[in-house]
Amino acid sequence: MENIEIEKMKFDDVAKDWDNPERTERAKLVASEIMSVLAGRASNNNLQPTGLEFGCGTGLVSFFMKDHFEHIQLVDTSTGMIDVLKTKIEATNLTHFEAKVLNFLSDETQNEPAVTQVDVIFSSMVMHHIKDVNLIVDKLKTYLKPNGTLCIVDLDEEDGGFHKDEAGFDGHNGFSQLALKTVLSKNGFIEPQSHTFFHGIKNRTEKVVPYSLFIMTARR
Repeated sequence: MENIEIEKMKFDDVAKDWDNPERTERAKLVASEIMSVLAGRASNNNLQPTGLEFGCGTGLVSFFMKDHFEHIQLVDTSTGMIDVLKTKIEATNLTHFEAKVLNFLSDETQNEPAVTQVDVIFSSMVMHHIKDVNLIVDKLKTYLKPNGTLCIVDLDEEDGGFHKDEAGFDGHNGFSQLALKTVLSKNGFIEPQSHTFFHGIKNRTEKVVPYSLFIMTARR
């Protein structure tokens, strides 16, 4: 839990400046890809009834999908991020957004606000911060309705350069898509599908680091 708290405090500290142009543009691309994949899996292109963004930060991805869901719950372990998100929700009067601080991996989860089961759970750039991916996948499954969809956007496996300059990072250097599909299958998810959809660069102290993002979906 100590590593989780380090990451939490880091995100609290940067929350107010999180919505920069680079992250906003990337969130727009991620949201577009999520909706495209979900539309391909659905029998029609109507609104997705209910969604939950896991590790939502300031809600950048969800804001770009606000017209595609009847209701979205947004959860994050960072109080700072949720405070910024709530201000944004109030300013835009998004009555179908519900934001709360929640740590699914905390021993005190039962004392935190509960979330209700949803049709879609999605996350962007969150899983590689979590050491026990198997555990969180098992936890998230309980919040999906039968036949619901889990949608993960994250880093393709890389050499560690993406987070090299970030003190306290103790997560994964991206993922092998095949290995992550295996984790989902072992936890009872079916029909895992994935593909790489984005290539970008990140400026680090010593060099420019190329990276790519994949999207993976599976049904409960």
